[in-house]
Amino acid sequence: MKKVKLLIAEDSSINRKFLVRLLSDEFEIKESSDGGEAVEMFASFAPDIILLDIHMPVMDGLEVIRHIRNSRVDRDVFILVLTGEESTEVKVQALNEGANDFVLKPFVREELQARVRVARRQVLILEELRRAYSIISAEMDTVADLQNRLLPRGEFDFSGVDLDWMYLPSGKASGDYYDFFPVGSATLRFVVADVSGHGARAAFIMNTVRTIFRMSWRNYFSLEQVVGFVNDDLFQIVGGEADFVTLLACDLDLSARSLTYINAGHCPGFFLADHELMHEVLPNCRPLGIFPLDITSGELYYKDSIKAFLYTDGFYEWETAPGEILGLDRFRYEVHQMMRREDFDLNLLKTRLELIGGDNVRFRDDLTALWIRTRS
Repeated sequence: MKKVKLLIAEDSSINRKFLVRLLSDEFEIKESSDGGEAVEMFASFAPDIILLDIHMPVMDGLEVIRHIRNSRVDRDVFILVLTGEESTEVKVQALNEGANDFVLKPFVREELQARVRVARRQVLILEELRRAYSIISAEMDTVADLQNRLLPRGEFDFSGVDLDWMYLPSGKASGDYYDFFPVGSATLRFVVADVSGHGARAAFIMNTVRTIFRMSWRNYFSLEQVVGFVNDDLFQIVGGEADFVTLLACDLDLSARSLTYINAGHCPGFFLADHELMHEVLPNCRPLGIFPLDITSGELYYKDSIKAFLYTDGFYEWETAPGEILGLDRFRYEVHQMMRREDFDLNLLKTRLELIGGDNVRFRDDLTALWIRTRS
């Protein structure tokens, strides 16, 4: 195992020699005799631990700490302050600047060794945590990659329908899901869902939802049946826990000029029929995975055309200013105005939201949406 690197920043040559003699068997050591040299040595040597005298020429110990924690933005190096002062004021100031511990002069050999070994244990634990995080991060990259592969890709082709989608996860693995596929020659099934939470657990639940919906691509089941299957499976898997799924699923039947929908606790969907009648589809059943449910669908009809906008709550749950959320009402207003435009698309909507937020805009959650419209 490699030695932990230790920088001794002490203007007394006698103290430096003592410290080197005491600690050289356990650490890789470099020395500096003033604060300026300590800062230079910190940059070139990259120590894990610094034994730092509080009173030194050029830069004192407090200035060195300030430089490391603020200018260099290093939060990891363990700073053990050496001081002959017993006053609380000096200790409090050093701790506030970013010191980790103190050793009083004159040194007590056993105490000094014990405190430096505590610092070494912390350094080694931090390295273990970094390695563990690296492994977890790589695994989450794999989860995110597989999740992206499960979502629709490539060109959309369904006679009489234009469709666009947006999927912008806020982290490596998302709880959002969207899908679309034909269920018969004249019916397009599409869905947007949002799993509570983020990360691998949400991604796993999302895949469960996706698997059940995709089952109806090869073997026809009604929308009510499919959503019922989703709820039953989730209730068996995560029922009684904090997990749940909201979704808005639709069957667009071009031959009947109808749209069948189920909104399970999801954001209201917006549907513009025949260029003038705006329908807002509110939840008609509870979120999935919490209770056994009797699923019933609703229906909309149109004469010539229909436009549909489905989305997740990341589109409106973000701050326009500190402490102020855009909110559903403002988002609804913007969407209603834009859906009436012939050039409306999802990127245009996102750009409009970014203009509202200005420099403050930061979408905190996943952004997922579907935009569907019929054509002659």
